[in-house]
Amino acid sequence: MAAKIIPPVLRPRWGVPGSLFYDMTSRIYDTPDKTVTQNSDALQDVANMYERTLKTDSLGRPFRFESLVASTNDMARDWALVGGPHGALFFADEQAQGRGRRGRVWQTQPGVNLTFSLILRSEFLSVDIGLITLAAGFAMFKTLRTLFPTLNIQIKWPNDILIGPRKCSGILLESSIGADRSDKFAILGIGLNVNQITFSGDLERTATSLLLETGHRHDRIGLLVAFLDELETRILQISGDKSSFLKEYEGHLAGMGSAVRLNSFDGGPAVTGKILGITEDGCMRLQTLSGVQVVYAGDVTFEDGSDDLEL
Repeated sequence: MAAKIIPPVLRPRWGVPGSLFYDMTSRIYDTPDKTVTQNSDALQDVANMYERTLKTDSLGRPFRFESLVASTNDMARDWALVGGPHGALFFADEQAQGRGRRGRVWQTQPGVNLTFSLILRSEFLSVDIGLITLAAGFAMFKTLRTLFPTLNIQIKWPNDILIGPRKCSGILLESSIGADRSDKFAILGIGLNVNQITFSGDLERTATSLLLETGHRHDRIGLLVAFLDELETRILQISGDKSSFLKEYEGHLAGMGSAVRLNSFDGGPAVTGKILGITEDGCMRLQTLSGVQVVYAGDVTFEDGSDDLEL
């Protein structure tokens, strides 16, 4: 079955001639260096546009697109186990069992959002894996801030992206890369709510999308290409100058200098304090009543009464 094409919206600022919003209804598979499709000239055009406009050296190359999968992270991991290279991208038009941190479900409707995963191989990474997730969050922030300068976009530690008090993007890094770097890869999963109009359950009050914030639809492929370019730049930055990266990151961190509560992932006691900054390995430094405490992981709740905003 051919893909259904929804009329294009021009967004020339990203160097893309026009956006193609599409419902993938045929399987897309890859050859060694490019994506091809079955029975869909329109999807081939989308693949060609992606390949033509992608400016990275390695991220997003090669790539695979599917109409429906359980989880892009699972598919990318399967690909990595059979030799998928560093930087390879797996994109799904719809996820049936997408997940966020702590096993939370990441909801996505077909044909409207970005859901994709990248294979990151340890031999190509010269930085602590904890900084990769911060770099990914900051790259998404910079991409959206450049495109939508009037929106109130911030980073929620470690890598969620907020527009006002609502979450529009989340990142999940699944890795077993140890200190000796004996394991071979990590999977970086990314979700961005682009053109979704409605959310169910608790997400109705905690989630948002670019469409809801701006009032019009946006080009998913253009956003994807811009993000990958920014992420590659940020990975190079943290490989050479962690301090400048962390300074930029802290400058856009929601709650910086304010009181927050961090709820432990393991069920331990919550920690309350003022955010002082981020350590070189991506942890949060908090000024608590008992002194400075370094927190390695947790859910942030803002003490002004806002919800914790986790999807």
